[in-house]
Amino acid sequence: MELNSTTLAGNEQCDEQGSSTQKRKRGKTKMVSVHGRHERKLIVLNKLGQPISPTKDDMTELSSFLGTLARNATLCPLDVEDWKKMDTKKDLWDYTKEKYDIPKIAKKWTLGVIQGAWRRRKHDLKIDHFDPYANDEIRMEKRPDDVPTSQFKELLKYWNSKNIPES
Repeated sequence: MELNSTTLAGNEQCDEQGSSTQKRKRGKTKMVSVHGRHERKLIVLNKLGQPISPTKDDMTELSSFLGTLARNATLCPLDVEDWKKMDTKKDLWDYTKEKYDIPKIAKKWTLGVIQGAWRRRKHDLKIDHFDPYANDEIRMEKRPDDVPTSQFKELLKYWNSKNIPES
């Protein structure tokens, strides 16, 4: 969307009038700077194998980066029903090691963060793209662009089965 003075003025009017129009949001982080870099950042761990330094900004960057991995349909396919069956964990760890100088003891923590983000992603997809619509034809029309068609079809098949817990 191209912003111009008319668009900005229209948004200001809506805000002033208390309209129920939604504000623009920033969207999902892509962490292009991390995915594109070739040098590795040092990560220091505490006694529990959790990252603690060098800076808070580095920790925020690492967590955001791991979230982008969880949204990557190749590294974390959505049609896998259970994290235990995910066969790309080694690839996830190897890619993280390419971008960060992080000790092996942090592998469990790293994969746990990715797992949590992957599960939230699936939950959010169900809430936003399954529950609101009456049938799979409409759901497929409303499929998010970043979810491959084949994976979304498998999710729909799973969500339509009677063996899943409610969200």
